[in-house]
This record gives sequence, C-alpha cells and structure tokens, in this order.
Amino acid sequence: MARRAATQASWRQRNPDYFIAHRVQRRRLEAEEAKGALLPLVLPPPLSQLPWDLAQEEFGVAGTDFLSHLGRVLLGATQDQKAGQVLDSTGERGRLPP
Repeated sequence: MARRAATQASWRQRNPDYFIAHRVQRRRLEAEEAKGALLPLVLPPPLSQLPWDLAQEEFGVAGTDFLSHLGRVLLGATQDQKAGQVLDSTGERGRLPP
C-alpha cells in the first residue's frame, strides 16, 4: 500500500495540472451537451460574489474556469500572506481619563 501511495504522489508531482485540465475539459463537454446552460461554479467568498454567468458569456467555459482557478490561487496566496502578518503596536497604552 505504501508503495502505491508513493507512486501516486510521484505521478501527481510530475503532473500538477492534470486534474485542473481534466475538470476544465469535463465542464466544456457538459456545456456542449447542455447547450451552454451549466451549473454555476462553486467558489469561496469573495469569489462567489462575482458575476460568473457574464464571464462565461464573454470568455467561454474554459476561460471562466481558468479565471476561477486563478482567483482561488490568488485568494489562497493572499490569505497565506495575511496569516504571516502580526499586529504590533509601537505606542504606549494610555489610560482613559477618569
């Protein structure tokens, strides 16, 4: 079992974009079968607040999926950066007047 897991991990490391490309192709085929009426993308906030139906009309299924994945990567990178920031006050804490 450990050998298989190592083989799978090695394959995933050599082919990092396989699963994203597979999802994009599957959505493109679904769009062709449904004549353009696809289920909306499931995205975390604030990406879920964007008008993805308009983006799909402008950029097509593949373009919209690319933008959604790009948004997820940027959102994750931003959250990682924010987690590393520490709030530090340089001033002294004053007391309120009586």
